[in-house]
Amino acid sequence: MQNTQKFDQKEIIELLFSTNQTTSPEALPENAEDVNIEVENEITLACRFYYSDDKAPIILYFPAAVDTPDSFSQRAEMFHKFGMNVFFVTYRGQGKSQGMPAYSSLLQDGLALFPKVKKFLADKNCSGALFVMGRSIGSIVAVETISQNNDDFKGMIIESGICSTPSYIAALGANIEQLGVSEEDGFDMLTKVEGIELPTLIFHGAADPFIPVVQAERIQSYSGARSKQFFIIPGGTHDNLAKIGGDLYFQTIKQFTDTICGVNTWRKRRKKQKSAGKE
Repeated sequence: MQNTQKFDQKEIIELLFSTNQTTSPEALPENAEDVNIEVENEITLACRFYYSDDKAPIILYFPAAVDTPDSFSQRAEMFHKFGMNVFFVTYRGQGKSQGMPAYSSLLQDGLALFPKVKKFLADKNCSGALFVMGRSIGSIVAVETISQNNDDFKGMIIESGICSTPSYIAALGANIEQLGVSEEDGFDMLTKVEGIELPTLIFHGAADPFIPVVQAERIQSYSGARSKQFFIIPGGTHDNLAKIGGDLYFQTIKQFTDTICGVNTWRKRRKKQKSAGKE
């Protein structure tokens, strides 16, 4: 794992983890459960599990820094509508999570959290296929988590993925030369995705002001996945892809998970058609 402590400078952290969180939490959705997971002594992350069905695919979701369980609830309803469970992760200092946000703690927390998420899902009798999804800064944690736990996952979804950490924080307003950081101090996304062969789905906004499409194309081209899909969403920026994509966005994710799980194979479709013809 890289030594990413150079990115823990105050100016960078304030840019990476600046949020507009509401102070009054919304009511817990009917199909949701708050889950507190300790990733370090006296450091607990306040996560949330959105339930659909015991055998439904499970999305381990690493969000953007601006996302909270409450702000995610509307998207969670859509995942539920399309028959997917979602385990939503938070980061240090985000919402009710303890500790202070830090770039260097992102990866170690993701790895510390994962075995406890697996136990939680097993205790809930959720046996569906497991996928990891990362949005914006969450893409870094998702890639690290799946690269270290390859056999536990069926596939990976990246949205508004960060190709280069210095380039991203420069777009947010940091002077990277003055701060003395380079990609050697960062996550090295391209090398990591090159080593992941599991099916991969990538979404990116055509009008993303922070991560140009050409960088998303680099992630796609470096991806070692034998099966990969890449969607550029017209009019999409960094944070509105689910809103712009609407039902089609969630249908695409469901089709991705179903295909990997064998739900969409031509043999099964043909069998259903034959059965329907006999009725």
